Amino acid sequence: GAEMFFEIARFLFAFGFYKSFRDRYELIRLLGPDEYHENVDNNAFSNYQTKYALEKACYVFDHLKASNSIALGKLMEKLSLSEQEVANWHDMAAKIYLPQPDPETKLIEQFDGYFALEDTTPAVIKTRLQDPGEYHGWPNGIAVHTQVLKQADVIQLFCLHDDFDKEILQANYDYYEPRTEHGSSLSPSAYAIVASKIGYVDEAYRNFMKSCFVDIANTGKAVSGGTFIGGIHTAACGSVWNMTTVGFAGFAIHDNALRFDPHIPDHWSRLAFHMKYKGQGFNVEITGKKLELTADSDNSAAIPYFSNSGEIANLAPGERATIGA
Repeated sequence: GAEMFFEIARFLFAFGFYKSFRDRYELIRLLGPDEYHENVDNNAFSNYQTKYALEKACYVFDHLKASNSIALGKLMEKLSLSEQEVANWHDMAAKIYLPQPDPETKLIEQFDGYFALEDTTPAVIKTRLQDPGEYHGWPNGIAVHTQVLKQADVIQLFCLHDDFDKEILQANYDYYEPRTEHGSSLSPSAYAIVASKIGYVDEAYRNFMKSCFVDIANTGKAVSGGTFIGGIHTAACGSVWNMTTVGFAGFAIHDNALRFDPHIPDHWSRLAFHMKYKGQGFNVEITGKKLELTADSDNSAAIPYFSNSGEIANLAPGERATIGA
């Protein structure tokens, strides 16, 4: 695992572009989650993920240095890795450009120049097709010079990072969703998770069902740009778990403690599942706005969680706690 972290960090540092006059690193000429727009600069999702990956690589290095220096030394020798490289990762993680929400609109620009593109919708650009099987994206597809995106991009960022408040999530959801074609099986799940976080439960459920039935109902694209897309959508299947736990149950980890903010569909009487946190198992059961958290009786340690008071409490083995109404 450490070897993967280090090689990924190596690539990111090699790919990054340092602008000395701004004293910051940028990512130029890349492809973000929205596959219709290639060779763009500073895709917001990619820049934030790069900072995350670099910080984790540095953390793993420092952890091994403190806990198992012999193993780290062998790995450094195998990879010809120097401490100067690790210092470079620290520097890039600290100085990489992170596109910020506009103070007034709260919008994060998907990539440099995105807002200058033609503002239209997927339905409109489809009228421009000369052939129904045309690929919409780069280099000369109907979406390239427009704001129409293939799948969740900025919205995907909010599925992985909890540093943005609900106002920013809602503004960006409202902006990007009408411009998203959902041409990927991974798009509905991302929008479902963010819709749950901002209280758009009906929209979350609609996208949840769309993602669940992508193979059963054959709702995904069979051909894209003349290429047959065969097999089962395994990542979309896995996303059902995230839509359930991170989306409807509102599960997140903050300050090394569990936090829940449930929003389940009105016609669901109950949602229940089992999870583990740092080896300690627990059950979650949600009915309406009430959530019950029950620790496994054979746990070896208490589980920290955010209680109704907003304070961190500890759930002892076999103990049950109620959160919400």
